Amino acid sequence: MPTPLSIIMRKKKIDVKKYAEAKRYWNNVVAAEVIYEPKAATGIKEIDESIAWLAQSKGPILDFGCGNGRLLFASLLSGASSITGIDIASRAVNIADAVAVTHHLEDKSRFITGGIDELGSLTPHSFDGAILSNIIDNLYPEDAAALVRYMNNLLTPGARLLVKLNPFLEKTHIDNHPEYRLMSENFYKESSGLFLYNISDALLVSMLKTFTLEAQRLVHFTQYNVSNRLFHFTKD
Repeated sequence: MPTPLSIIMRKKKIDVKKYAEAKRYWNNVVAAEVIYEPKAATGIKEIDESIAWLAQSKGPILDFGCGNGRLLFASLLSGASSITGIDIASRAVNIADAVAVTHHLEDKSRFITGGIDELGSLTPHSFDGAILSNIIDNLYPEDAAALVRYMNNLLTPGARLLVKLNPFLEKTHIDNHPEYRLMSENFYKESSGLFLYNISDALLVSMLKTFTLEAQRLVHFTQYNVSNRLFHFTKD
């Protein structure tokens, strides 16, 4: 019998200390956030259509880097049977937990504070969908690869995977901005303490080689004057 991936991964634990600044950053971001009313729609057309596509499986949905859980609750209210979220920021997880309790969704919701290693505690092939929203490109390249391996292990055949990435930045653009410090090929540390793994469309498809790309589109966030890339994948 093959060794479960979770056991293999535990042989080399992810060093969460290298994300300490990112953890502080996101805890500060959500410090002023309050309990909100979960809704099936975010009001952003491309996001809402993607969530509706994801929830069509009617099964359990996983979100790694879930923040305060808005996308997961939207998935649940759009038809998912249950939701599980993991995030490094404890304050964000506390809000998600409070939303679930306040709106009587706790029986269908589970939120965990932690990093990639927490995925090893989940049951293999137990999710019919997953969300990776601005998380693959915020990790060290080796950790992003580990995350993809976990997705391969946790998702069922035919499962749907929604990926959202920051815009791909040309090297000349990054070189002209002092807030980016090169750490390795295509990998930068920002002055905020966050990381940018500058993943091209082609690299993402290569990383997710056991998935089939079904659709790709842009979503523009007017308040930040930035567009993100949305990808719909299905598990082979």
